[in-house]
Amino acid sequence: MDNTYYVRAYATTEMTTIYGDQISFQTTASPPTLSTLAATDITSSSATLGGNISFVGDPAYTERGICYSTSVNPTINNTKIVILGSETGNFLTTITGLTPDNTYYVRAYATTELTTVYGNEISFRTEAPPPPTTAQVRFERAKAYTYASYLALIDNLTNENFLADHSFGTYDLLSPYYEIPSGNYIPVYYYSYPGSEGLYYFGTTGNPFTYIFQAGRQYTVLLDDDGTSFTISITNDGTFSAPPPIKPQTKMIKIPKGIINSQQKIIKEILNYHGKNRE
Repeated sequence: MDNTYYVRAYATTEMTTIYGDQISFQTTASPPTLSTLAATDITSSSATLGGNISFVGDPAYTERGICYSTSVNPTINNTKIVILGSETGNFLTTITGLTPDNTYYVRAYATTELTTVYGNEISFRTEAPPPPTTAQVRFERAKAYTYASYLALIDNLTNENFLADHSFGTYDLLSPYYEIPSGNYIPVYYYSYPGSEGLYYFGTTGNPFTYIFQAGRQYTVLLDDDGTSFTISITNDGTFSAPPPIKPQTKMIKIPKGIINSQQKIIKEILNYHGKNRE
């Protein structure tokens, strides 16, 4: 390490010791020698990073690790990960919580009692997130105090596969979002008026109205009641990352008037199987 030393030669006789002229010299510290390894096992949110130390330094390093940033020339003042050890050779760590489809800059480092030494800079880019395979849907009633107390999505009229459903309380108008596989589904509602109880869809007999729910998007299925008949509309609210307001004003798909008035009752066995019979 850096230090100054003073030296004199001497000679001793039986009577005395004689000294030569004083000289001085200064030692020089030798910093650690290290390099940054290439990133491996890169995903959309994680990567394995590390470095290699070929000389521990004089004085030897007391801490080693990696530092990274989304800007060039990262230092230990950015994000740093300490990797325990005091020897030469490779050292590795896996970092998580990274942003998908983003570029990061990395340097290995070693700290001695005198300074911090950095390896070469490397960069890597996280993977883009996988495309979504599901949609999200919520159900809404335009009015309270209606005989339509239940809304759902089914995939066809002959099985009991309810993709999502919501039972409304007396003052309940809007459900949370539910996750569903993307696909083409039939909106249905439960009608509880005495003598006409049952699960209904819109469309002609055996030919229900269906709607394509695309992956990665949110939808609102709205049921309205004008006092004589029900109407249904479906709104594409936007993407998962941008939740819509309670009353989105976006593209709305409405069933044609001729179909609206042709509401069809689903066979009772489906309703009973799913446990939604309100009678």
